[in-house]
Amino acid sequence: MLSLPPSNEAESYDGVPLVRMPDSAEDLERLLEVLYNQPMLRLKRFDPNTPHVVKPLLTLANKYDIQHLRKNIVHTLEEDWRQTLSEWDELEHYAEGKAKTCYRDLDQYREPEEFPDLHLPEAASAIRLARHCNIPSILPAAFYHLSRITIENDWDKTHVTHTNDHIPEYTELVAGARTARWDLVTREDFVCLFLGKERMKTMVDYWGKGGNSAPSHPHPGTNKPECDYKNWLKIWGVVERKCQQSSDVLKTLSDVDDILTSAEKPTMCYTCDEAVTTGLDDLRNKIWDNLRNYFALPA
Repeated sequence: MLSLPPSNEAESYDGVPLVRMPDSAEDLERLLEVLYNQPMLRLKRFDPNTPHVVKPLLTLANKYDIQHLRKNIVHTLEEDWRQTLSEWDELEHYAEGKAKTCYRDLDQYREPEEFPDLHLPEAASAIRLARHCNIPSILPAAFYHLSRITIENDWDKTHVTHTNDHIPEYTELVAGARTARWDLVTREDFVCLFLGKERMKTMVDYWGKGGNSAPSHPHPGTNKPECDYKNWLKIWGVVERKCQQSSDVLKTLSDVDDILTSAEKPTMCYTCDEAVTTGLDDLRNKIWDNLRNYFALPA
């Protein structure tokens, strides 16, 4: 842009060509600061404010084709919004650990320093950024996470000065309840959100009724009590019911012991028991792999 030869109509200032840049001075200053003083942009891991911090930089990186800066930012966002189910599970364990630490402080009559939610990615701002700056890779995980959060848990209304004397949400926040900046969610993304939630539940229902790729009974036609087909159907009926009632299907399916206990688990042979566990794992992977389709997201 700066090296293009000037035309006869080009503006000049003090005898040199003038290039007008419509971007805000604050954003340009931040961009130049990163390029000259911080060539490797350092961003805090899992910071819920990362989308807000990087949006001006990413917008300018796209506009002026600064590829190394864009790649750096996108890489950080993809680490916050996991790309595989195993990575997602690791992040969930990290979140649970944060919640246990805060809850332990509360249990010992100490004021927790911060809520776990302040150390974990925030979905609504991430989705808004991904739409604005074309980062489709983070959308599936961000939409799934947002689908787990009740609209009553609004970031701006919740993260104010709390005391456990009169704020009912206080204990929930300490225990790991997540919030979202719901005011950033567009009408179109609300449609995608509700569509995805319905499609996930439909998928589980279809799977439980023996749909495509559903697990089949390991011992068809057997008369052994421990391999009774009715017991097999009973367990998958519990899976379907629990998922229909859950706002976090992936977490529900990961708790095999809870599912089997709720089914008043009959005596099962080792092969049947393993088939249930494998089936639940396969269903989790299938749901994760199809999040983009469920929420009608771009590739």
